[in-house]
Amino acid sequence: VSLSLRLAPGLEAVRAEECDTVTIAGMGGQTIAEILTAAPWTGQGDHLLLLQPMTMIAELRRWLYAHGYAVERETLCREDRRRYVVLSVRGGAPKREIPLSECAVSPALLRAEGAADYLEQLYLREKKALDGMEQGASENKRLAYQRALVQCIQSAREELK
Repeated sequence: VSLSLRLAPGLEAVRAEECDTVTIAGMGGQTIAEILTAAPWTGQGDHLLLLQPMTMIAELRRWLYAHGYAVERETLCREDRRRYVVLSVRGGAPKREIPLSECAVSPALLRAEGAADYLEQLYLREKKALDGMEQGASENKRLAYQRALVQCIQSAREELK
């Protein structure tokens, strides 16, 4: 077995024919989207992408849908108190525009083992943020988004019951 190592930004030093699976982990959803944008071959459907965003998961899902990637599976992992979501993604899907608040939960996430516990934790965190925002803020786009996000998570929790 031979292993080739490269030092480069994102996937810049990797050619499509050199791999069948790409793992991008431990960074924000926006950075992951930028890496995929710079490597358009990842969207052709020939490669399995294992994506583990630390932040901006809903934004990453929205970007994936809008750029023709399908989230085939989501796996929930846990280390101590920290929970991680790993998205198994493949390109070649129809492009879809989905409201950001609806990207907080995907059908793949609802099928994941441990989804109910994860959604409970996510709901409590986002509801706490909403409560804080409502106490001090006048109506704005961020507050409206946070309300829609909490409602989406609540609906998903009820769907799993």
